[in-house]
Amino acid sequence: MPSRIRAADPASTRSNAIVRAAERADDRCGMFLLVDGLPGMGTTTLLRELAGLMERRYGWTAIHSRADRFEREEPYSFMERLFAGELAGGWAFEAQPDADPVELARECLNRILEDAPETGQAVIIDDAQWIDEASARILRYLLPRLIRRRTLIAFGARKPHERGSLGEYLERLSRDPNGGRIDLQPLTDQEIRAIAVSRFGTDIMRRNARALREATGGSLRHVDAFFDTLDPSEAAALHLVWDLPVRGPSPEDNPMLVQYRSLGPAARTAVEVVALAGSGIEAGALESVLARSGEESGLGDAIDRGVLRESGFGSRIAPHHELLVPAVRAMLAPERRRRLARDLAAVDGPRLDYLLAAAEELDAELLDRVVEHADAAVARGEIREADAVLRRALELAPEPNARAELLVRMDLLIRLAMAHLRAKTPFHLLDLLPEYARLPATGLRDALLVMIEAFRVDAPFPHERVARMTAEPAPDPDGRALQASLALLAVVRTLRSGDLSPLAERIERARRCFEAAPKDPGELRDPRLAGLVEPDAPLLDCYALASAPHRATKGAVARLIERTQALPEGPVKADALAAIAGTLAGSGAFARAAELAHDAMRIVDAGHAPWGLGTVLLVRAHSLVMLGRYQEARKVAGIMEERCEDALDVETRPLAAALRAFIGAGAGGEDLGPLLAQARRHREIEWESYAPDLAIIAECEAARADGDFEAVLRASEGPYVERIRNTRHGFLTYRAQALVRLGRLEDARRLINRLETWRGARWLECWGSLAWLRALLAAARDDRNSAIRHFEEAAAETAPPVPCALALLDYGEFLVAEERHDAARSALMRAAALLRSSGAERYLARVRGTMAALDAPRSTRDRLLDTLTSREREIAERLAEGESNRQIAEALVVSQATVRFHVSNVLRKLQVSSRGEAGSLLRGPAVSERSGR
Repeated sequence: MPSRIRAADPASTRSNAIVRAAERADDRCGMFLLVDGLPGMGTTTLLRELAGLMERRYGWTAIHSRADRFEREEPYSFMERLFAGELAGGWAFEAQPDADPVELARECLNRILEDAPETGQAVIIDDAQWIDEASARILRYLLPRLIRRRTLIAFGARKPHERGSLGEYLERLSRDPNGGRIDLQPLTDQEIRAIAVSRFGTDIMRRNARALREATGGSLRHVDAFFDTLDPSEAAALHLVWDLPVRGPSPEDNPMLVQYRSLGPAARTAVEVVALAGSGIEAGALESVLARSGEESGLGDAIDRGVLRESGFGSRIAPHHELLVPAVRAMLAPERRRRLARDLAAVDGPRLDYLLAAAEELDAELLDRVVEHADAAVARGEIREADAVLRRALELAPEPNARAELLVRMDLLIRLAMAHLRAKTPFHLLDLLPEYARLPATGLRDALLVMIEAFRVDAPFPHERVARMTAEPAPDPDGRALQASLALLAVVRTLRSGDLSPLAERIERARRCFEAAPKDPGELRDPRLAGLVEPDAPLLDCYALASAPHRATKGAVARLIERTQALPEGPVKADALAAIAGTLAGSGAFARAAELAHDAMRIVDAGHAPWGLGTVLLVRAHSLVMLGRYQEARKVAGIMEERCEDALDVETRPLAAALRAFIGAGAGGEDLGPLLAQARRHREIEWESYAPDLAIIAECEAARADGDFEAVLRASEGPYVERIRNTRHGFLTYRAQALVRLGRLEDARRLINRLETWRGARWLECWGSLAWLRALLAAARDDRNSAIRHFEEAAAETAPPVPCALALLDYGEFLVAEERHDAARSALMRAAALLRSSGAERYLARVRGTMAALDAPRSTRDRLLDTLTSREREIAERLAEGESNRQIAEALVVSQATVRFHVSNVLRKLQVSSRGEAGSLLRGPAVSERSGR
């Protein structure tokens, strides 16, 4: 499964493009820029941003002009508009009907250059598609001659550009060495999700992004307007909402329809037919449909205006953009849609989507086609296709009683629910819950209602109802199979709750239901229930293990693995493997956890859908990180982002972002801000999950990599830290290190002693060993012998690789200060090898800097300076400038006690006794400026 790189926030991407264009224009004394795109894509906003930037940052004069659609037929009307403003000092442009265009253009050029400000001018022209032809001829003469004369000329124009138009010329000119272009495409699903992350620190589900994209035509302005309507509670729950209620513009305001509405009636008909046909239609069939409509063919006009396009060497006609299809369909009047669909069915064949679009009601024959098509789609695994057909059929029965009768006759709701349950995607059916409630009351219907509602993760699960439904064994095998499935689902939802106290009781109830459930699918009267439960599966034992890992013995885990591996390939086996793998990872057995999670991933790749798809991938990615396999872990985290939007374990999404942030902090190549913002959303999820402390550890790692130990302390304290129970307190390893670095040695000593009492149970050394912490503390206390002893103990370890490498790096720097250069070089080379093999290459800069200091001829002064940490060197340089402790504390946003500790270390390491002596030493030759540190 390939990983995917998350799209950047399009607003930032566009702003960065404008910044680059402005820099280029100033550097080259001018340029030509075309900003074009479909209507509503934000051309005007970007041009305003460009003008403001040229004025504020570079001191250029900005001159604005906009063409008017109603003046398009008036010769030279735009040139009159252009010169009526500040361009050429407000010179009054006049042109006689018989004037030579070239002479007019030359006079315009001379006037512009004579009055051009020395600082430069930015001429901003918007809506260039409405410029009259006479003005366009003058502009074609002017543009090549104005570029690079302290003039930036930026045009905004709508796409698609008509053949032979000014827009087509501007597009060609933008490819000139002195030209540039910003092409504003409709937003993609991923870009809309990136906007949500940028604005709210949370992702939205892909299906919601797709719905928002279709409703807004991919317009950044309309998407922003929708997000502006969300109140804080709605924004906070974005990542938990399966079906976002999209409040977009009306269909008539969809930017995809602007060009369509400019067409004549015949051309609009051609577009409507193509939209109803979907992705495209044979050109001959389209002409036949248009002929049946009794109208002239407007196909050529629609193609010339760029609303439709030819493909297959003209044999097929398709919409210019996929978003045109839902936009046109949404605004078609029902009667017109039915008439065009009937013509399509008569010419292009009786496709089911044509017949449904043409029908006024659902008759018996069409009903049979719907059932046949939906059943075939389910059999092929195309559940969304079956879902779409059902919904189109339901639209033909708007009256509730008629719909209920129809659904009973079709039995399709039951078929569809069972298919979605096998795929673990019942959230697609949440909006159909009223339809299910209207079905005749049966045990199957009642069970399906619960199973669908279970995917409302923002609502409580009906545990009491399930307890009543499973209290006594059902009299028939079908009922007992449903009871087992319901009891298992109650366990799954309990594991994703804030209260695990009822878990043992619910597991026992599920065991009883499993024991009573039929062992052979042949016992079932309804064969569709066969896939709901696995009576002999050890899944419940795995869940019990995962909920209380401290009670597990190695022998019990080994026996459970053996039972699980013997299961047939399927979703139950994947869930069981994930639960065991999570338990092993929680105990520090990351190699075995990675193997089992990989086995579970292989089952998922084969097409099976477990309840805990996100957990399968999260355990695998986390284990790979701890094994020092950063690049593999990054790929799995990327897969999580792509695959887990539909998973029930929604709590794994922010943790996937946390893992990506952790990897990025050590390896580089990620924008950590959005990832950390997503990770913080995990604090708002009320239930425990696998490794909930990953969100804290990611912030600690990012802060440590930046050398910001105050931020490490902030990340490792607070209500969320105190709330979580399923943790091995890896973040306290970071906290202890930060306390040492900040000179809070007594606090560090107390914390390290507490970690020693928790060692192997409540605290694992996978994020850093106790020996490493004790070595750092001893070195800070200038206890040389203890520091060496503890560093040697830490240096003897080899796993996990990255913490071991960082311990070696600290040891190497300590040995440099001790002037034991050979030993330092050995420790540093081992650290570099571990960091390279792990992929944590961001830390290599620190290794290289220390190694370079070893290899270069050093004066005594230089060697003393090399013993300082980056924060001590920063404080030392401020000492050299005569700053007081208070001034240093205010500048670095730390306490004065922290500054006093660092000053003491600086004086000791520089072997001086006063601030004045330190200043004299630091003001000697070869002291770098602070900006270079």
